[in-house]
Amino acid sequence: MLHELPFDEFHRALPLYADAPHSRPIIMAAFEGNHVARLFVDDIAQPTVALLSCACGFIYPAGDLAGEALKGEIRELILREMPDGPFLFISPLSEAWADVGSAMFVDLEVQRITRYAYELAPDRLERHASCPPRLPEGFALRPYDAATVQAIPGMADFWGGIERFMAHGFGVGVFHGDALVSHCHTFLVGDGCAEAEAGTEEAYRRQGLATLACRAFIEEALARGLRPTWSCWFNNEASVALAEKVGFVRQSDVPMLFARLS
Repeated sequence: MLHELPFDEFHRALPLYADAPHSRPIIMAAFEGNHVARLFVDDIAQPTVALLSCACGFIYPAGDLAGEALKGEIRELILREMPDGPFLFISPLSEAWADVGSAMFVDLEVQRITRYAYELAPDRLERHASCPPRLPEGFALRPYDAATVQAIPGMADFWGGIERFMAHGFGVGVFHGDALVSHCHTFLVGDGCAEAEAGTEEAYRRQGLATLACRAFIEEALARGLRPTWSCWFNNEASVALAEKVGFVRQSDVPMLFARLS
């Protein structure tokens, strides 16, 4: 039987994730209280199986491979409570769990896809910094304040409140007048990393605005003693190009099981 742990008991399952081969910033952000998550275990006192469901939509099973009865309970729990939308994303931490997940959701025609994980390369950062784009006239580069966070749809809920973001996260925006038109902010903070999320309003693209925001984000992360990181789907060509442009290099491929629920 699976039991949900309150946050102050998350530490009981931490050993099951200690050797996670990927996604450590996301996983540790949940354990550090910097990312909204739910955690289920098979045994409250001494967990051997755990299921971490993060607000970003990714689910991380860990521990011993579950028996058939528990597999059925895991499947039921995932389908009943975890997906926040029409898609299911499970990130296995071993090939064995990938096989279990694929078999568990075979009726949903689960697919194996990949996310790319990036880390900053100082030599590339220095090379790109030598020719920074200029901020167009009428635009301003500013750090986020509480009003900016509140104005971004879903941001406060994703972080568990504006106060939590302001205490543990940060962001840099390009403003045209009072409008936020390009941004780079912390998707999450965990394991000593600041995971970046960036974007630009369609009407303002191809002006180098996201590049400016990302470089300012990187500088702020380093000033805070955090390691800037980046991740995106394998087929997100724009995100891949931006990551490489501002000095990130691909370090690993993150396995993901994907299924459509409707």
